[in-house]
Amino acid sequence: MRRKRMFIAAIPILILFIAIGTVYSLGLFRSTPTLTSSEIPKQYMLEVASRSNFRQGLNQCGPYSAAIFLNTFKPTAAIQPTQFVEQLPWKLPGGYTHPRALESLIRKQGVQVQAYNVGALSDEEKIEFLHQQIASGLPVILLTYMYDYQHYITLLGYDAVKEEFFVYDPVFTRGDAGMTVDENGELPGNRNISDTQLLSDWSHGGIAGFYTWYLLTTAK
Repeated sequence: MRRKRMFIAAIPILILFIAIGTVYSLGLFRSTPTLTSSEIPKQYMLEVASRSNFRQGLNQCGPYSAAIFLNTFKPTAAIQPTQFVEQLPWKLPGGYTHPRALESLIRKQGVQVQAYNVGALSDEEKIEFLHQQIASGLPVILLTYMYDYQHYITLLGYDAVKEEFFVYDPVFTRGDAGMTVDENGELPGNRNISDTQLLSDWSHGGIAGFYTWYLLTTAK
């Protein structure tokens, strides 16, 4: 009888732990971004290693985006995105990368990250916050919906006058020797995406209704 009472008493605690774990895994603990009043430049680009536009394998956009994200801190180092594919702690069914696994992967490389939900911001504020992060020297990973599926990309710079971002898209058009085509020349990444298109792609990102407006950057 005593064991039965102890078991019954433990049920609420068990439910609480399950609820906390569920909320955590669904990404409901992400921070709300704060805009600053500091002035930022009209154009900014991060430095990355030359020949860094590697083309991913099937469902590998998360680790590939993480590789170039980390490489901005060591722009003279050779990027080896395949090692990040191997080091990904766990995967969703079908081999997809869960945001929590992506965050864990980057932390294991000694870089602290901060995830945000920017859904409460206006479109103009979302763009401003992205500019703010990049101009602080911080790369940004977004979970978007492109090519008819969920897709991670890394932002490496912007041009506020032209209203576009310099983007590393790991599944962009296949080039030579495991690389993508590079459409933006001397600019970082492999393509440019307009503010309007980026917002549209980003607005449809997420996992089963969660992780919408997901943004991952470095913790300050």
